Amino acid sequence: MKQSDILKVEAAIGPFRFGAVQDAVTLARHLRRRGVSFSLLEQYIAARVRGIRRDTRRLEARQATLARIWPHCPDCGEFVKIAPGDDGDSHWFCPKCRWGRYDARTKDQVIRELTAQAEAELRDGGK
Repeated sequence: MKQSDILKVEAAIGPFRFGAVQDAVTLARHLRRRGVSFSLLEQYIAARVRGIRRDTRRLEARQATLARIWPHCPDCGEFVKIAPGDDGDSHWFCPKCRWGRYDARTKDQVIRELTAQAEAELRDGGK
Protein backbone atom coordinates (compact mmCIF):
# COMPACT_ATOMS: atom_id res chain seq x y z
CA MET A 1 0.00 0.00 0.00
CA LYS A 2 1.35 3.40 -0.97
CA GLN A 3 2.07 6.02 1.68
CA SER A 4 -0.40 8.43 0.03
CA ASP A 5 -3.15 5.78 0.25
CA ILE A 6 -2.38 5.16 3.93
CA LEU A 7 -2.63 8.89 4.67
CA LYS A 8 -5.91 9.12 2.71
CA VAL A 9 -7.45 6.22 4.65
CA GLU A 10 -6.21 7.50 8.00
CA ALA A 11 -7.69 10.94 7.29
CA ALA A 12 -11.05 9.37 6.35
CA ILE A 13 -11.31 7.07 9.39
CA GLY A 14 -9.73 9.48 11.87
CA PRO A 15 -12.94 10.39 13.75
CA PHE A 16 -13.74 6.71 14.42
CA ARG A 17 -12.27 4.19 16.83
CA PHE A 18 -10.21 1.56 15.05
CA GLY A 19 -12.46 -1.20 16.44
CA ALA A 20 -15.51 0.56 14.98
CA VAL A 21 -13.79 0.68 11.58
CA GLN A 22 -13.03 -3.03 11.82
CA ASP A 23 -16.68 -3.71 12.68
CA ALA A 24 -17.81 -1.64 9.69
CA VAL A 25 -15.53 -3.59 7.34
CA THR A 26 -16.82 -6.89 8.77
CA LEU A 27 -20.43 -5.71 8.33
CA ALA A 28 -19.77 -4.55 4.75
CA ARG A 29 -18.22 -7.91 3.89
CA HIS A 30 -21.15 -9.77 5.48
CA LEU A 31 -23.76 -7.67 3.64
CA ARG A 32 -21.97 -8.09 0.31
CA ARG A 33 -22.03 -11.89 0.73
CA ARG A 34 -25.78 -11.73 1.44
CA GLY A 35 -26.47 -9.48 -1.55
CA VAL A 36 -27.53 -6.47 0.54
CA SER A 37 -26.44 -3.16 -0.96
CA PHE A 38 -25.41 -0.11 1.02
CA SER A 39 -28.43 1.71 -0.42
CA LEU A 40 -30.78 -1.00 0.88
CA LEU A 41 -29.10 -0.81 4.28
CA GLU A 42 -29.65 2.98 4.36
CA GLN A 43 -33.34 2.47 3.50
CA TYR A 44 -33.66 -0.12 6.27
CA ILE A 45 -32.06 2.21 8.83
CA ALA A 46 -34.32 5.10 7.77
CA ALA A 47 -37.42 2.88 8.12
CA ARG A 48 -36.31 1.73 11.59
CA VAL A 49 -35.71 5.32 12.69
CA ARG A 50 -39.19 6.32 11.43
CA GLY A 51 -40.68 3.39 13.35
CA ILE A 52 -38.83 4.33 16.52
CA ARG A 53 -39.98 7.95 16.21
CA ARG A 54 -43.58 6.81 15.62
CA ASP A 55 -43.45 4.52 18.65
CA THR A 56 -41.94 7.32 20.73
CA ARG A 57 -44.76 9.70 19.72
CA ARG A 58 -47.34 7.05 20.68
CA LEU A 59 -45.70 6.48 24.07
CA GLU A 60 -45.48 10.21 24.72
CA ALA A 61 -49.17 10.61 23.85
CA ARG A 62 -50.07 7.73 26.18
CA GLN A 63 -47.97 9.18 28.99
CA ALA A 64 -49.54 12.61 28.53
CA THR A 65 -53.04 11.10 28.62
CA LEU A 66 -52.27 9.05 31.72
CA ALA A 67 -50.73 12.10 33.40
CA ARG A 68 -53.86 14.11 32.61
CA ILE A 69 -56.32 11.57 34.01
CA TRP A 70 -54.24 10.29 36.94
CA PRO A 71 -55.57 11.80 40.17
CA HIS A 72 -53.86 14.83 41.65
CA CYS A 73 -53.79 15.88 45.26
CA PRO A 74 -56.62 18.32 46.01
CA ASP A 75 -54.40 20.18 48.47
CA CYS A 76 -51.10 20.67 46.62
CA GLY A 77 -51.72 19.44 43.05
CA GLU A 78 -49.04 16.73 43.05
CA PHE A 79 -49.73 13.33 41.47
CA VAL A 80 -51.05 11.01 44.15
CA LYS A 81 -49.79 7.49 44.70
CA ILE A 82 -51.88 4.43 45.38
CA ALA A 83 -51.11 1.62 47.77
CA PRO A 84 -53.00 -1.52 48.70
CA GLY A 85 -55.19 -1.09 51.77
CA ASP A 86 -55.77 -3.52 54.60
CA ASP A 87 -59.08 -5.03 53.46
CA GLY A 88 -58.54 -5.29 49.72
CA ASP A 89 -59.27 -1.61 49.24
CA SER A 90 -56.69 0.96 48.22
CA HIS A 91 -55.24 4.05 49.80
CA TRP A 92 -54.55 7.19 47.79
CA PHE A 93 -51.91 9.44 49.30
CA CYS A 94 -49.82 12.45 48.40
CA PRO A 95 -46.10 11.96 48.98
CA LYS A 96 -45.62 15.74 49.27
CA CYS A 97 -48.28 16.93 51.73
CA ARG A 98 -49.50 13.57 53.13
CA TRP A 99 -53.11 14.05 52.02
CA GLY A 100 -54.89 10.70 51.77
CA ARG A 101 -58.17 8.92 51.18
CA TYR A 102 -59.40 5.37 50.86
CA ASP A 103 -61.04 3.78 47.83
CA ALA A 104 -63.25 0.67 47.91
CA ARG A 105 -61.62 -0.59 44.71
CA THR A 106 -58.35 -2.53 44.79
CA LYS A 107 -55.16 -0.98 43.50
CA ASP A 108 -55.25 -3.27 40.42
CA GLN A 109 -58.86 -2.30 39.65
CA VAL A 110 -58.03 1.40 39.86
CA ILE A 111 -55.00 1.07 37.59
CA ARG A 112 -56.93 -1.08 35.08
CA GLU A 113 -59.77 1.47 34.96
CA LEU A 114 -57.46 4.46 34.54
CA THR A 115 -55.44 2.66 31.86
CA ALA A 116 -58.61 1.66 30.00
CA GLN A 117 -59.82 5.27 30.18
CA ALA A 118 -56.50 6.54 28.79
CA GLU A 119 -56.48 4.00 25.98
CA ALA A 120 -60.09 4.85 25.08
CA GLU A 121 -59.15 8.53 24.91
CA LEU A 122 -56.17 7.74 22.68
CA ARG A 123 -58.34 5.58 20.40
CA ASP A 124 -60.97 8.30 20.14
CA GLY A 125 -58.36 10.94 19.38
CA GLY A 126 -58.46 12.60 22.80
CA LYS A 127 -62.16 13.44 22.66
